[in-house]
Amino acid sequence: MPTEKPPSRTPHPNKDIISDDQDFWSRQFLKHIELNLLDVIAGLSRNATQEEYQAATLQAVIETLQDSGMALIEFPSLAAKAIAKIQDQPPSTNVTQWTPAMNARRMDLIDRQIQETITVPEQIELARLTEAMRTVIDSEKSQPMEGMKALHAKLLSIRDEEPGH
Repeated sequence: MPTEKPPSRTPHPNKDIISDDQDFWSRQFLKHIELNLLDVIAGLSRNATQEEYQAATLQAVIETLQDSGMALIEFPSLAAKAIAKIQDQPPSTNVTQWTPAMNARRMDLIDRQIQETITVPEQIELARLTEAMRTVIDSEKSQPMEGMKALHAKLLSIRDEEPGH
């Protein structure tokens, strides 16, 4: 049974860095993860391995994230971002163009996801590919700038021809 920790009378050292909402959410998350972890670990054998404890801990984290409103399908993408941050890498590869091979691989992984045959490493790969695709699509390089500039010039000339301008 967890012990109750009395509230601290001194302000938290990060009080000026995090908002009250962030503080409340993180404290609630910690309470829920403790409860979920105790539930999951209760199902382990007395001779559980380190790997079994790690899997149980991850299960408790995922269940707690689900309790907070995260859809299970969002987990691989969030995990890929967190892993990339821990590894001090950008979440997606520094892709400057989206190739047909990359698109084909992403489609294959989406098919596996729909068929529910996708592995965890493939889910992470799919999340990284999807983020890379979005980065390329949203980049300025992928926008038809010349056409947009011509349209902008045309709109400005129309505006300038209007009476009172």
